[in-house]
Amino acid sequence: MSKQLTMPGILPFFGVIPRKLFSSYLLSFLVFFGIGIHAIGQSTNYDANAGLRLNEVNSHAARHFLSHFSMAKGVTWIRDDHYYTARFNSENTRTRVNYKSNGNFAFCLKYYRADALNGDLKSAIIKKFPGCQIISITELTDDVYKHAFFVNIKYGLYVETLRCDDQGIEITENIQDAGI
Repeated sequence: MSKQLTMPGILPFFGVIPRKLFSSYLLSFLVFFGIGIHAIGQSTNYDANAGLRLNEVNSHAARHFLSHFSMAKGVTWIRDDHYYTARFNSENTRTRVNYKSNGNFAFCLKYYRADALNGDLKSAIIKKFPGCQIISITELTDDVYKHAFFVNIKYGLYVETLRCDDQGIEITENIQDAGI
């Protein structure tokens, strides 16, 4: 009678614990974990503030933006329930260009520091409000105002918002300064 020879187990010297580490459950977990990490890395919009790729932006909006703001650097696109928004900063300006969901231009906002205000507009404000301190400027371009500046000034005990456009200068807000 001959004794049957058996093949020893693979890695018999490791014992039970290493075999559990290389179990099919662990290997399946690691494979799916790797796939999940790779998928997250491919997505640009898993966070609400993450930027969109240009091919994820409405083509009409992208074309309009590239033709009207071709010099913009560091542009980030985002989308909310109502608008596609292109955001970028330049030396003295923060700019937000908004497009409707269908890609039509909605409005553009540019935020300036006080020292970047147009000289003619600055002198007109100082003439109308002598001794005022200009705080900030918001430039709005849209279909309603066409082109308007909203200027925040400190004038006496008040912080006022002025709307400046081709109709003139009008106070839109007058808030008592609380010293904040």
